[in-house]
Amino acid sequence: MIDKLFKSKVLPFLYGRKILLAFANERAIQRAANTLEALGVSKSHLFGIVGQSPQTERIRLDIAHIFVALPECSLAFELRAYHSALKHLDKTHIKVIDDFDPTVEAIVIGAFWFELESVANRRVFGSRRTSWLRIEDKCEVTVIWDKANIKTSRSETVSVSHLKHACLEGWNFPFVLSGDSTQGVTGGGSHVRAIYTAKHLDSVRSFFEKECQYVRVMEYLDGVSCSIHGVVLEAEVLCSIPIEMVVIPCSDGHFKYMGASTHWIPNSSITAQLQDTVRKIGAVLREEVNFKGTFTLDGVITDGQFYPTEINTRAGAGIFALYGVKHMAYFLLDLMLKDGQTILFDTDSLQHWMIETAISNRSTRAWGESTVDGTCTPETHWLDFVSGQWSRVEDHTDGATTLSISDGRAGAFLMLSVSPKSLSAGELLKPYVKAAMQYSDKVWGTYFLG
Repeated sequence: MIDKLFKSKVLPFLYGRKILLAFANERAIQRAANTLEALGVSKSHLFGIVGQSPQTERIRLDIAHIFVALPECSLAFELRAYHSALKHLDKTHIKVIDDFDPTVEAIVIGAFWFELESVANRRVFGSRRTSWLRIEDKCEVTVIWDKANIKTSRSETVSVSHLKHACLEGWNFPFVLSGDSTQGVTGGGSHVRAIYTAKHLDSVRSFFEKECQYVRVMEYLDGVSCSIHGVVLEAEVLCSIPIEMVVIPCSDGHFKYMGASTHWIPNSSITAQLQDTVRKIGAVLREEVNFKGTFTLDGVITDGQFYPTEINTRAGAGIFALYGVKHMAYFLLDLMLKDGQTILFDTDSLQHWMIETAISNRSTRAWGESTVDGTCTPETHWLDFVSGQWSRVEDHTDGATTLSISDGRAGAFLMLSVSPKSLSAGELLKPYVKAAMQYSDKVWGTYFLG
């Protein structure tokens, strides 16, 4: 269904247009270019704007491109730097882009997290409005919960000056602090901390004072971290299957994000609760800020109850796990919706495709970054899960789980592909991922768990 919809509605809009790809990472730009070419877009019409940080491995892009310099930093801060670099392109960069697109008619397609409205005087296709982005601020989103009449856990928004009290009045340890988006993009747990003691609160205070004006104080919820996508249309809200957000709490208060998995299958009651919640929130988003297209709802399930924690007015990283090789066609359709383009299609067919494609594409992968002792030598180990731990087996063992390490933004990048033989149907990936992080820390000298 998505192929037919893409060819009839999306491809005609893109055909013949020049496109600037603002995906930051060079490999991501190449993958996007390859996928677009397979979908019918000529690579001669594509131009990449690469964020070149010191730790990024270079590849040879086969489309026209430029590099913008980025500092060596963690993901959320690198994305901020990338946005800033695109706002302040120098004359040399502008000239190269103008030579590629002398009529200044190209559109910009950014990655799912992209936040700008224009680049080099070219409009961003499907850009998100300021009113939509404001909802992603964890200190602003509570208004949406209230209007949608959604059950939430206890929370309170306070000025960062309150953190000087060493202990927030009325809050017992542990609790969670989530910072606002004063300075720009946040993500991957960059501005979220679990606070276990007064001393621990004191240690994180300077970070929040530098980065934020407000913080949201929340109950510490011990449960299943999950996410679900909704698609807001004129008269209805479609929804995906729930996704496990593989989030590992660390002793220093960080929540280590290790990707999204669709292997988990919650019971029918939880699934219905999540889908009902996402429909209610989608309706409020449409009513309050005229939102259209895909959004993600994140939260935690504890004692059979889903508690929302944040909204992102975009597709999340789970789009890759949900729709596999079809994710780009879906993503471009979503940009059409966000862009306000008129698209008539059978919504029941799209809803059916979203569910059935995700069910047939169960993902058992996880990934994440860490600092590491010394240099990072790329390796792949084949593993077997025994008594709650991963043990190495003979390389290339059929049906074994693979764990690979390579150079990453923080020093090391870990990729885990769990063999179905190690898993029961529908179970969570989290225990297996945490064991892989422990294995990596022991064998490769990484610091995933501190």
